[in-house]
Amino acid sequence: MVAHPLLKFRNVDTIRSKLKAKSKDVRIAACRLLGSLCSDDDVSAEALAEYALAHDGSSDELDVALHEVYRVSVEGGAIARSAVFFEKKLCKVLTDRSFNRPKTREVVFSILDALKGTETCLEQRTLKLLRGLFADYRVDEGVAKKVISTFGSVAPLEVEFAEFFVESLRTPPHGREAEVMVAVSDFLGRCGQRVSTIRKIRETLSSFRDLLIARISKLTKRRCTDAVKSEVKNARYALSSIVQMERTYNEVASTPAVSG
Repeated sequence: MVAHPLLKFRNVDTIRSKLKAKSKDVRIAACRLLGSLCSDDDVSAEALAEYALAHDGSSDELDVALHEVYRVSVEGGAIARSAVFFEKKLCKVLTDRSFNRPKTREVVFSILDALKGTETCLEQRTLKLLRGLFADYRVDEGVAKKVISTFGSVAPLEVEFAEFFVESLRTPPHGREAEVMVAVSDFLGRCGQRVSTIRKIRETLSSFRDLLIARISKLTKRRCTDAVKSEVKNARYALSSIVQMERTYNEVASTPAVSG
């Protein structure tokens, strides 16, 4: 769909063709125009993603492209076409460990925000890279915390990751406990949306519950700061998700597995 009421698809196609112009200024102008006029056009989102990948070595063009891809795909809802781009870019940054540079940190933050909540199936390689940052203190602290707090929104709803979050709660990386709690809260909230997922991870729920209760007990003995209140809130939300999952499971547990 084209957002601007007077814009025709032939106009969009003309603008899109300018992404391959010889002049960098023309390419950048076309990128900005395409991003601002096409709010949820899958074809435009894909074209912008390809443009960003093609000019990965040009910081000026990459910055503009990332901004417009994010605007079209996330704000406009065309994330499906550009999700692969975001993951490729994230893998590249994580692999070459260039995210300690200020400019690259902004890129990582934008990519993580773009992937958050999209239910995009990330590749195992990407998931491994993200998990590896939980307790890696060689990386920028802001990047590590952003990765951790986002991971609960992108991790697959599988037993392997439920067990990973249990262990992260049991022995959280020092100084990153609050971010782990955000991830756990988001992960459990997502798990509760599907009965099939509840059945898969049900055996981990008692461990989650015990660790969450212990964490809340520990936090309530501390000075009541905004950070403490926020972590307690996330922990309680996670507990409420567990209660709801157990209630849902009990409701369906007596349902015949095969009808008729």
